[in-house]
Order: sequence, then C-alpha cells, then structure tokens
Amino acid sequence: MTTEPLSPLRRLARRVPAPLKREPVAAAVGNASLLGVGYLILGRYRLAGLAAAGSLVLVIGVAASEPPAWPWRAALLVWWAASIAHGWYAGANRTDWRASEPAPPLGRRPREIGLGAGALVLLAVLAVAVHARAVGFGVAQAHEDGDCATASERAQSLGALDRIVDGLAAADARDQTEACALLLAAQEIADEGPSAAVADLTDYLDHPGARWDGALDLRTDVLLDLAALELTDALSSGATPAEDGFDHLATVLDATPNRAEEAQAVVDDFLAALPAAQPCAVMDVAARTFADPERFGGFEGVDSSVEAAAPAAILGCGAELTAAGDYDAAVAAYELFLDEFPDHPDLVTAQGGFDLATVRPLLDGWPEDPTVTAPSYCRLPEPLSTAPDYAGAGPHRMALFGFDHSDALPGDWIAGDITEASIAVCSGSLEEGERVGSCDYEGGVTVEFFTKRFQVTVINVRTGEQIYEGPIDVGGDCPDTIYFFDEPPSSMSVDSTDADFEAAFSAFVNP
Repeated sequence: MTTEPLSPLRRLARRVPAPLKREPVAAAVGNASLLGVGYLILGRYRLAGLAAAGSLVLVIGVAASEPPAWPWRAALLVWWAASIAHGWYAGANRTDWRASEPAPPLGRRPREIGLGAGALVLLAVLAVAVHARAVGFGVAQAHEDGDCATASERAQSLGALDRIVDGLAAADARDQTEACALLLAAQEIADEGPSAAVADLTDYLDHPGARWDGALDLRTDVLLDLAALELTDALSSGATPAEDGFDHLATVLDATPNRAEEAQAVVDDFLAALPAAQPCAVMDVAARTFADPERFGGFEGVDSSVEAAAPAAILGCGAELTAAGDYDAAVAAYELFLDEFPDHPDLVTAQGGFDLATVRPLLDGWPEDPTVTAPSYCRLPEPLSTAPDYAGAGPHRMALFGFDHSDALPGDWIAGDITEASIAVCSGSLEEGERVGSCDYEGGVTVEFFTKRFQVTVINVRTGEQIYEGPIDVGGDCPDTIYFFDEPPSSMSVDSTDADFEAAFSAFVNP
C-alpha cells in the first residue's frame, strides 16, 4: 500500500486522541485563551508549550513598550488569530496514520473545557478593559476640572495588565500625566518664577494630553504679572529690556484678545512712571522703541509718551555717563538725540555733550591727572562746541600740556578744565633758542646766553583746528650768579622773569 506524504500542517495535527478526533470548536476556542489549551485538549503538549511561550513573549513585549505599542499588539493579534486557525485545523483533521496505537483520551467534555478556558480569558480581558476605561475616565474628569493632583494619583492605579489590554487608555493617561506635571510645576512656581511658569504653561497648552480649559487664562494672568515686573525693572535697574515685557503683552493680545484692557492697563502704569524713572533706563526704552516701533506700537500712548520723556532723559543719561567716564556710551546717547530730535530746542546742548564725550577720552585723564604732558588730544584734536569762543579781546584761557613753567603765568590765563579753555597749548621740552649775548663772570668765565625755546602746538578748542605750530622763545637776562661743577658751561639759557613768560604767551592769550 502506498501512502502519500503529509503536508506540514497535517503533520503538526497528527496523533489526535481517538475519542477527540473531531473537536475543531473546542481546539479553536481553547487556543483563543493564548495559553495553548486547545492543543492540550488534542494532546499536542509541545505545541501547547510553544503557543503559551510565544504568547508570553508577545505579552511581555506589549507590557514593556510605551503604550499603545502598536507593533507588538499587531504581532500579538496575528499570533492569536493563527493559534485559533491552527487549533481549528488540528481539531478537524485527525492524521495519526503512523501511530501504532491511539493516544489516550483526555476527557469526556473537551468542548466545555475549550469554551470555558477561552471564556475565562475573555472575561478577564473584559474586566481589565473596563477597569482601564474607568480609570481613564476618572483621570480625564479630574484633569478637566483642573485637579491635576487627583488626576495624576488616579493614573497611578493603571498597572501592567491595563497597559496590555487597553493601550489607548494607558497612552491617554500617560499623556495627561505628563501634561499635568507641567501644569502642577507652573502653578507651584508662578509667584517666584513667572518666566519658568509661562514656559511650562505654554508647553502644557501645546501638549496632546492637555485637558484643562483654564490653562490659557492662567497663563494670561502670569504673563500680565510678568510683564508688569519686567517693565518696572526696565525703568529701574534696566537689567530687563522693555521689549521683553511688551512681547509678553503681545502674547496676551494674540492668545486672549478679550483681555486687551488688562494688558493696556499694564502699559499705562509703565508709561506713567517714565518721567520719574532713571534717565538711562528711559533712554534705553526710547532707543529700543525708536529701533523697532512696530514691536511697541500695539498699545495706545506708547509713541507719544516715549517721545515726550526721551529728550530730557537722553541728555541726563549722557551727562551721567560722561561724568562716570563711560565715554563710548555717552557718545552713543548723544548720537541718539541728534538722530531722533534734529529740530529740538536742546540740540545745541546735545551737540555739546557729544563733543565733550568725544574730547574727554583724548585728554588721557587730564585734569584729574595733572601729570599728563602729551595727551592724544594734542595729536588728534576734536572740536568742543561749548568751549569759549576764541575771538575778541582776551585774555583767552588756555589748557597747558607739557609746560613746566605754568606757575610763571597769570592764574586767569590757565584753564582748570578743557571746557573752560579757548585754546590748548601742547608744549615740548626746553630747547636752546636764539643767542641774546654773552656775560662775563669772575675768574675769567664768559658764558653765551640763549632764549628759552619751546616747540608748541596751539589748538582752537571750539573748532578743533590747529592755529599755530612752531617755537615760542622766552627772553630774559644774564643771571647774576651761575653755578657749575668742574668746568664752567659755555652756554646757558637766559634767566627769565614772569613778565618774560607772559610776553612769550601773550600773542595767543591776547591776540
């Protein structure tokens, strides 16, 4: 007798116990339990173990993955359907042709066993699903009421079985828990850290798990408080740029236009404080407003209030910066005034402040440091429009640099500061000038005498122009006595009186 070889599926289904050789329903429903019960009914112990092990691996994969774990769930679904189909096939096709004896029977009620096992698993799954949905509903209800503490606590009751059976409910609870963490963090730090609270609330609103409708209004409350703090700081220390506050108020207008009046109230308080604020803080606000008017233009009164307060503030700030020695910042302040208010009545004052802030650093610390002898100003003079005019009758006071005999000149000729000077005189060291004659002294000593010569540069302080460069000779007479060691000198400078020094400089002081 010739027997055809069996297909692989029929080989897997061989050795069905004789009393149970036609039980496809029992085998299929038993395998629906994912525990391989159908194979046990058929006496296929290895297949039963393989089915249970495969189910265990897939269930662990679902439990270990972030919900809803669709790839694992798809694999588990395929595995479950294959187990049912193969159980039906194995139960409907007895292929024990190679067995010398039939397998021993497993019981009299295989269908009841299969149905009972499948029903038990399905009931367990249903119970877990109901629990997961109930917890999810409770989480959502508390969350929507704004009670995130309760929502997070309820979400903790979802266990591994809930995640396995109802991945959607578990994923939704996870998302809501993450969103609630942001909301709780924002509520906790809203008073002490409003900037961080705004960031957390913004993240909450963008989070897919957000459910509380009051979050937008809460963020608006924090934004209004934060903007008020930032604008107050902008007018005091200046550490916070004013546009930060206006940006937050713009966010309020965009997200909650129904609260525009509250945002305008914050701006009104800010504008009311402008006239009495620190000059440099007001100037900073003005500079930012002028540079980006659209950023500040969404509110009433900003342009007019800033333009009214800015001129005096800029001049005051420029003077403060110049006095503090921050000349670059002072120059920038006066440039702002000159650019923005070219027709203002205080334009001359601003130009003078600009000139002074430009000239001061060229003096290299003079007059505070009287030892300065060759400041940068002597090489690169700049105009100082507020300096006394070098015109008309003198004396015109001068700022002297590098001249060691200033005490020989009248006090009202010497300026104590560059702002008091009509001219600046930059002098070189003493040189031998023109020969004036010779004088004889005891011991047959004859000495040739020369004028005192100084190479000078004379600058008109108001215009910054050089009006003279060359020598000044200071005359005098032979001294009554000369002093020397070893050999007598062959030449010397004349002995000059105060009148001689005055005569040398009078051509510049009294032109």
